[in-house]
Amino acid sequence: MWSQVLVSPELVDIDAQFIMRYLDQVEDLHRYFNDLVSLKTIDLQPIRDLSLWIDLKIFKTFDINLIVLHNFLLWLLCLYFLYTILAKIDVDKKNISIFIILWVGTHPVLSNIVPWGMARKHLLSCLFILCCTSIMVRQGFDQRQKSIFSLYLLSNLSQPINLFWPFWCWIKDRRIYFSLALGLIFLGGVNYFYYLKSPIMLSIFGGKFSEPLAFSDLLLAFGHYGFQIIFPYLLSVNYSLGHWSSFLGIIFWVTLVFFIYKKKDWIWLIFALLPLVIVLRKPTSLYDTYLLVTLVGLGIILFKHLSISKIFFGLVIFINVIFSFFYSAHWKSETELARVSFNNRPSCISATEYLIAQYSNARVSDDKTALNFLLSHECTLNKNFQRLQLVRNYILYYEDIYSLEQREKFLIEMMPRNFMSEVILAGFYLKTGMSSKADIILKKLSLEMNPKNLVAEYEPVIKNSLYPYCTQKPELGCKELMAKFIVKQKSIFYR
Repeated sequence: MWSQVLVSPELVDIDAQFIMRYLDQVEDLHRYFNDLVSLKTIDLQPIRDLSLWIDLKIFKTFDINLIVLHNFLLWLLCLYFLYTILAKIDVDKKNISIFIILWVGTHPVLSNIVPWGMARKHLLSCLFILCCTSIMVRQGFDQRQKSIFSLYLLSNLSQPINLFWPFWCWIKDRRIYFSLALGLIFLGGVNYFYYLKSPIMLSIFGGKFSEPLAFSDLLLAFGHYGFQIIFPYLLSVNYSLGHWSSFLGIIFWVTLVFFIYKKKDWIWLIFALLPLVIVLRKPTSLYDTYLLVTLVGLGIILFKHLSISKIFFGLVIFINVIFSFFYSAHWKSETELARVSFNNRPSCISATEYLIAQYSNARVSDDKTALNFLLSHECTLNKNFQRLQLVRNYILYYEDIYSLEQREKFLIEMMPRNFMSEVILAGFYLKTGMSSKADIILKKLSLEMNPKNLVAEYEPVIKNSLYPYCTQKPELGCKELMAKFIVKQKSIFYR
């Protein structure tokens, strides 16, 4: 399935710039733990960081990229612990357990997990929590309290998606385990504190805790993941709410709940849903990585309650393997992965990522599909997605792919007005010979606005255009303002 990317020297690693760049600069573990205590790391996931740090050290020493291979081995261990759980539940269904493991192990959403370096945290968290679950099912809590507690901590110090796992234990055994309750309170508290107080988290993301989803959006998010389980062949790196598939996913969940109600066996459905409950309350985005434990839980439900033809299972597994083989190859090219993601799930987010991939690699493209999508009414109304606005403004300023009238209309309609959008509009007017309109904006900038941080791509607009122009026309009062600008943010096209 993933043979094309297991040891590929160059792979796309989305969202890796902050973590990988930092870990690459960490000389030893002493410095890392000092940074962790001083709130200088991106987040509170030290097991993930240490795991990736080792991979980076191996790469720098031996020039071998083992990140994807490492992910693959972690997933194989996850499947081993799934096997131990199934063997305990019903030892007489060994043949069926093989098909269940193969269905879970070859599910196509894994093609957006195993090849992705930043999915390491989810694989580690899944591995440790499945080890916990295996011990609970086979031996019980009382015999292995220390092991279970330690593994629970390791899981949530990799990624706190399994923070609510103790609730499953308490429901399963109908008793509260005091040590797990303390662990849940401790992990929840330190994560909440870290994300609120971390200067890096605040500067990059404005605080990790976003607004809770409205109930209707929460249903759509659950529906999205339901659809990903039953028809995982429209994969994308980024997903957004509102796709028609979410409604099919809701039907799947309703059907499953009704089926479980008839069987009076809720324990593994609760196991499957708890990770989604914690991440979908206030999600930063919708990623396939959230489905790891959910897939395992649903696999156990299939194993216990459904009698499905082995031929049918075999056909599904064969299709999954073939699909994943071809899809995973896209992880070798950022532009190709972004193109497939946009074509499969067109949205403001996927269109933005496709444009970024195009311009970061070539700076010019004949494919206007994503830009046309971004300039649609749907995306123009998305005022809060700053990255989207920056990409559109930049491309419209630098690329002569629309008429002057169209470009002016697009740039004006894309406001909310802020320093960056006004700078790019003034630069556009100067570039296209409409200096009188530029004068109006520059006067307003000098009177009403303070200089803000600019992304690196906007530097030439001020340095080569606006600053010289303001120097020649002192009556505008904008020379001093343009001289103050500071480029602090990373390039919007940096990976």
